[in-house]
Amino acid sequence: MKHATRSFKGRIMLAGVLLLLFLLYLPTPYMKYEPGLAEDVRPMVIVAEGESIPSDAGQGRFLMTTVKLSAANYWQVIRSSWDSSSDLVSRRNALRGYSEEEYMDRMSLIMEGSQSAAIEAAYRSAALPYEAVPVALAVTDVPETERGDEGLKAGDIILRAGKDRMVNSIASLIAAIPSTGGKVPVEVRRGKIEQPVRLTLDAVIPDEGALTPDNLSRALGGIVFMEQQSVRANNPKLGVRIEAGSIGGPSAGLMFALQAQDLLTDGDLTDGLIIAGTGTLTAEGSVGPIGGIPYKITAAHQAGAQLFLAPAGNYAAAAARARSLGTTMKVVPVRTLNDAIRAIQLF
Repeated sequence: MKHATRSFKGRIMLAGVLLLLFLLYLPTPYMKYEPGLAEDVRPMVIVAEGESIPSDAGQGRFLMTTVKLSAANYWQVIRSSWDSSSDLVSRRNALRGYSEEEYMDRMSLIMEGSQSAAIEAAYRSAALPYEAVPVALAVTDVPETERGDEGLKAGDIILRAGKDRMVNSIASLIAAIPSTGGKVPVEVRRGKIEQPVRLTLDAVIPDEGALTPDNLSRALGGIVFMEQQSVRANNPKLGVRIEAGSIGGPSAGLMFALQAQDLLTDGDLTDGLIIAGTGTLTAEGSVGPIGGIPYKITAAHQAGAQLFLAPAGNYAAAAARARSLGTTMKVVPVRTLNDAIRAIQLF
């Protein structure tokens, strides 16, 4: 009898262990979105390496906000039925059909472009003379229908196209390929390896007559390119670089630009406030919408931010999350870098 009881208890324990292994470690087809970091960008934005920063610059803080994306286990899938702090999405949709490594490489590449745009926007806003020179043309997105062994991949750097013409910008790519359709030889750098691939060029859109920066992506089946630029101030003492570590994506552009402008100009742009925010940013200073705004509002609230700068296109969702949290943090919509500066000054 005692032997049978011990055997029964052993089976129960084994079943419990197997259940835990199933719930916690077995892969699922889902990814989990939840609030990420609200991180001070001042250590990331460096002005004139070796130069001292004015003592009155930035006594407050600019916080970039992120969304955490991670693989979900079965316990998290079950818990999502009552836990509103996170959301599940299929792995395929979250990664847009890329592998995790390809997705992270793509996001890192896009981050590099957002940094250059942020630096240029800060120079423009501060009325500081600078030079922006295209240095490379990168591929940031390739629709699944265009992916193949012989085609471009997200993360590729285009070196040459057509009849061995050098490429470092969208204009130089257009100049290197015919507009009559067909397959175009291209040489790319993929990681540390240079290799040939082919572009399949559809016939030019009849109403437009020729390839342009506006119709190039459509003519190539939806492939998206990004110019990598070297942005340099005419005054070397005002040179800016950004080191964001492993953080990827374009949504920190606005906060990088605000921090750069704070360091490049007299006074304290933060006015002593803890200011969080998000938004893509063009070199001309236009702020664009981003994904995951509710999670970013939560991250900023938890970090004690007093003001949140939200892209105008995300404002409704941002304000709704702020109300649901009962936060005292003020959420302000912005369309441009100058809008953001005015919002800080009026706070």
